[in-house]
Amino acid sequence: MFWEALAELYRTRSLVPGFDTQLGAEVVVWLLRSRSRQRPLKDLYRASRYSEPTVRIYLMRLVDQGFVEIQRCADDQRQCIAEPTPKLIAAIESYRAIFMRVADSASEQAPSADAMPDQPAATSCEVQTLPPVGSWSSSIARRQPPTLS
Repeated sequence: MFWEALAELYRTRSLVPGFDTQLGAEVVVWLLRSRSRQRPLKDLYRASRYSEPTVRIYLMRLVDQGFVEIQRCADDQRQCIAEPTPKLIAAIESYRAIFMRVADSASEQAPSADAMPDQPAATSCEVQTLPPVGSWSSSIARRQPPTLS
């Protein structure tokens, strides 16, 4: 059944290191996108939503597990390059194979409206137009902080 296939996909995401956290997924995706062209780690730190020390600690964990290699850049010894190892590529490929199998089985068993879990019926939303920026920003500026008595 479709829902069982989704559950299997969710369970197997642990095959890829880091896919269980937002930081991990961000780092792994960056590493995979950088395979075709070496990019310094500084690019990852700048692109990340997380602090540099947090990303660095996570990368070191991947290095310790054998999923990533960090090397000095050949052109500029001040910069470091992170590259996925064959172990990480193999983990991604095995997850991809499971994903494709689940997608194929799900497309064969596309859920009907009757098979969908109980969900509230869609309701229409009322759209409100906000006033121009100047009108509400001046009212905010006029507000006084509450006084303690």
